[in-house]
Formats: sequence, C-alpha cells, structure tokens
Amino acid sequence: MPKRAPHMNAKWQNLQWVLLAGAVGGMSGWVIGVSNSGSAGSHWPTNLLAGILGGGVAGAIGVFLLANTDPTQFPKILTFALVCGLSWQAILETGKSLAVGAKNNRDLAKATQKIDEGLTTSTPDSAQIQTLANNTTKVAEKLPAITDPELRKDAVQTATKAVDKLQTAALDKPEAVSALEQIGKQASVSGSKNLELRLSLLLSRSESRPQLVAARILNSQLRSR
Repeated sequence: MPKRAPHMNAKWQNLQWVLLAGAVGGMSGWVIGVSNSGSAGSHWPTNLLAGILGGGVAGAIGVFLLANTDPTQFPKILTFALVCGLSWQAILETGKSLAVGAKNNRDLAKATQKIDEGLTTSTPDSAQIQTLANNTTKVAEKLPAITDPELRKDAVQTATKAVDKLQTAALDKPEAVSALEQIGKQASVSGSKNLELRLSLLLSRSESRPQLVAARILNSQLRSR
C-alpha cells in the first residue's frame, strides 16, 4: 500500500490511485465498446477522453461516496474504482441523484427551521404571514422528494403547525387566506399527499365571512387528494 502524503486525510490518501484506476476502467469500457461494435467512430478521440475523465470521476464517487470503502483496503479500493470506471455513466448519474437528494434535504431542513422561528410570534403581521407561507410552501414543494422518514415527519408536523397558525390568523387577516391558498396550490402541484393541512377548525366557523368560506374550499380541495 502506498504511503500517505503528510497531512492528508486518511480517507483521501489513495485518491490519486482511485482516479487512475477509474480512468483505466473508463478507457477499458471504451475499448470494449469499440470491440463489440467493430468501429471506433469518427468522434473516437472525444469519446475516449470522456471515458477516461468520466471513469476517473466515477471511481472517486464510487469509492468515497457510494461505498465509503475502508481506505486501508487498497486492493479492494482499486478493484472497485476500476469497476466503477467501466460503468462510469451510471455511477455519475447515481452521484448526481445523491447530490440532488442532499440539497433537497438541506432546503427542507432550512425551511422547517424558519417555520419554527416564525411560529414563535403570537400575532404575525402581514410580512410574517407571507414569510410563514413561503417557507411552508417550500416544505410542500420539497417533501415528495425526501426519503428520510424522520426528516419528513418533522417537516409535516412543523408545516401543520404553520397551517394551524395561518388559519387562526385568517379570522382577522385576509392575507392569511391567500397564504393558505398558496400552500394548497403547491401541495397539489408537487403531490405532497403526506402534508396534512389541517383546516378543520374553519369548518365550524360562520360561513358569512369570506375568509372562512375560502378556507373551507381550500380544505375540501386538499383533503380530496
């Protein structure tokens, strides 16, 4: 096993060898493809370069992100990097999906935190109502793509509290009804079926108030999905 460079994190100590093995895998994949097709094609330099670069990156993604391989298992690391290089396009796509998922998790957690902060205000003004609506809408937008059950559960509970607060505010502030409609539309578009927007309190109120009538309609639309 090669010696680790001074001050290099143990996890990344074999990075250069992983990149090399992945690049070899990518190049091998190109050679196999040419052998199977019987022709390199007119764009073979570009395709070969793409295979080498893509293979190197795929090797690093596979070893350090997907498999989180033990850095002390040098032969296993190189073998796995080589295999990832052979299938570099699929590995890159998987890595992209992981990056998107991580970003969605961060966005949802950030929106949930801001909702919690907004819930501390006993009587929100118009600006605070809009901020609460925007963050709850963000939760409705991101929720369908979240696979972490604890994160989903926390987000749904927090969003439900936000809706409860908005429906109470709707008794005196018409903009709160618009906020509820905004949240309901996004939940409908994104398919956030697990986001239970509890508006049952409004159903027991007088229907002579336009705000409550609008909220009743919204409640019916959300619960029909």
